[in-house]
Amino acid sequence: MAQGYQADKARKEAVNALGRELARRSKSRCEFCGAAGRPLEVLEVLPLPDRPDPTRAVLLCEPCAEGGRGGRLEPYERWRFLEETVWSDVPAVQVMAVRVAKRLQRANVVWVQDLLSGLYLDPEIEAWAGQSG
Repeated sequence: MAQGYQADKARKEAVNALGRELARRSKSRCEFCGAAGRPLEVLEVLPLPDRPDPTRAVLLCEPCAEGGRGGRLEPYERWRFLEETVWSDVPAVQVMAVRVAKRLQRANVVWVQDLLSGLYLDPEIEAWAGQSG
C-alpha cells in the first residue's frame, strides 16, 4: 500500500511540474475558456501515458477543470467557448474539448448538436477523443 501511495504522490508531483511548460504554451491562460488571472490546474488527458507528458495535458481554470474531469457542466451556456476550443491546434486541448462537447450533446444542449455535426477531426484525434482510459 505504501508503494502505491508513493507512486501516486510521485506522479502528482511530476504532473504539477508540467505547469511551467503548459503556462508558456497557454500564456498563463485557461486553455479552454481563455480566462486569465485565475488559478490554473494541470489536467492529464486520458488514457494516461506511462509518464506525465505536456503533449497529453491541459492547463485549465477551476470550472473548466471540473468539467474536464467529468464534473458539473451547468449552466450549459457557459461552455459556448467550445465552439472555438474544439478547433484548437493543441491536440490535448482539442480532445478534451470534444469530450466535454459530447457530454453536452448527451444532455441535449441544442447549440452543441450543430457544433459536433460540423466538426472535422483528424482520425488520430478522433480515436483519442473516443478513448476514456
